[in-house]
Amino acid sequence: MAKKVLLGLLALLLGLGSGFFIAQQQADDVPAAAAEQDVALFATLPLPTATSGTPEEVHNEPERKPAPSLTPSPAFTPQQDLQRLVAKTRQLYRDTWVHVLEQRFFDVDVPNHGVLPNGAAIPRNQINEFWYRVDARGEVTTLLTIMKTLEGEIVQTGICRQGQSWNSISKEMGECALGFLQLDGGFQRQMQWLLAQGGVVSYAGLTRLNETQRVYKIHITTSWAQPWYGDAYKQGIVQAREEATFDEKTGVLVEWKTIFRLVDGSQRIYRHIIWQVSTATKLPAEVEKLLEQK
Repeated sequence: MAKKVLLGLLALLLGLGSGFFIAQQQADDVPAAAAEQDVALFATLPLPTATSGTPEEVHNEPERKPAPSLTPSPAFTPQQDLQRLVAKTRQLYRDTWVHVLEQRFFDVDVPNHGVLPNGAAIPRNQINEFWYRVDARGEVTTLLTIMKTLEGEIVQTGICRQGQSWNSISKEMGECALGFLQLDGGFQRQMQWLLAQGGVVSYAGLTRLNETQRVYKIHITTSWAQPWYGDAYKQGIVQAREEATFDEKTGVLVEWKTIFRLVDGSQRIYRHIIWQVSTATKLPAEVEKLLEQK
């Protein structure tokens, strides 16, 4: 059971933060609900596997202690609190371009996430950009995704509009669907799946990120009686903790960490996502060029 749950967890973790997911290699025992992909805008991203050679230096960051908690909403469950919070996005972002700049870091014992059909490695650490065209009702009509290395080199791009998707690596067309804008990074979907697999909400409440910004933090912890051994780490994994932070005013994801506790009691920040969200009346010229690829 532990292996099944963790494979499903890894499948979800490797999805795109925008709520539209990278198509990925699917293990036979990954639960169908966890492995289901909505839109394959990016080329295949397999689960991490061991490779020959010396791994690159891993990205380790110290864990930050949460700020003193403010009063949460006692009348609602954490799931309802989060739903009410992210619903603000639909009211705030209309008739505009919404730009999400995502920094994504993985602390694993392998150098990359696999190789694309064109021979390019899928970078372990990434900068991803998501450009959403939102209409007056708050629905997304166009989505452009851009995966880059930390140095800014474009690895691949994907486009979804008018029900059709296109990827710069495969050059193939597919089907896609766009709904109302939701800038939770896919956390609600993952939260539902984790709770169904036995995860528990270990913390939920409002805190102050700084003197001017209040945020909603939610932690979900999943533990296993027997350690699970995979390719990402040499040691077994006994616990996973999701720590997500959302801006109270906008409902937008601010930060998301996935932390694994290993057999020896040490912790590794498996994945760390940082978001910055802005709007624009029109696309920058270089982004417009990418959108015109197809």
